[in-house]
Formats: sequence, C-alpha cells, structure tokens
Amino acid sequence: MSDTQPDTKISDAVTEVVMHILSVSEDQVTPESRLADDLDADSLDLAEIAAALVARGFVVDKADVKARASTVADLVALVNAPSEPA
Repeated sequence: MSDTQPDTKISDAVTEVVMHILSVSEDQVTPESRLADDLDADSLDLAEIAAALVARGFVVDKADVKARASTVADLVALVNAPSEPA
C-alpha cells in the first residue's frame, strides 16, 4: 500500500470545483451526491467542471463526464482513471 493519497488530492479538487461551479456548500458535496438530481448540474455545468479540472492539471474528457458521471464519486473515479482513446 502506498503512503501517498492521490485519491484525496483528486477528491478535494473535485469537491472544490463542484462547489465553485454549482455554487453549493461543501456539506452538499458528498461522494453519493447526484450531480443532476441533488446538485442541479446540467450539461453545461458538467462541461465547466471538466474544463476546470483540466485547468488544474487533471486529465478529464468532457464527453466522459457527461456520459459517465452521475455522482461525485463517479466524477472522482473518472479523474482517477481517465478512459483511453479508442
């Protein structure tokens, strides 16, 4: 097991970005929070979240975020393991 916690860094960054883009408080952003249903994110918000994560140096595909991220945990997982190009 590694001593570093990259998941925590990614999770913290995702939480900060989601809070900023969606104007929600930190207590609203949990791994189980549904981006659309709980946090009122629309497709433009998801694109902005992806762009903000890319600006922070993470590899994120906007299409993947729109298609595969329904919860905050899904978003963290996409940042942790971006899909390979087909």
